[in-house]
Amino acid sequence: MNEQQTQNKETPRPWYKEPWTWGLMAGPAIVVVAGFITLGYALSVKDTLVTDDYYKEGKNIVLEVERDKAAAQHHLSVGKRMERVQAARSQQGGDDEVEQALHNLILQVIP
Repeated sequence: MNEQQTQNKETPRPWYKEPWTWGLMAGPAIVVVAGFITLGYALSVKDTLVTDDYYKEGKNIVLEVERDKAAAQHHLSVGKRMERVQAARSQQGGDDEVEQALHNLILQVIP
């Protein structure tokens, strides 16, 4: 009877035919694929937020804040400064100094 019981038992299936094995391996496999996709994206996109000289950029921000504070103390705004430049320009007939002042003003406004 012992021999008959062992013959009735099913032989175990190979591991690759078990569904739970593939379920357990699916998670790490998905993570590996996602990692390669992320790496490919990171290597193909330019780093626009990183600057070579972040210290210089930081100093420029401080200068801009100081300029804005000085303008506020003199009750100046971009609109008033622009009106003054345009008035000087119309009085002097487009002098080179006024053109340069206007150019500098535009460069200060554009980031």
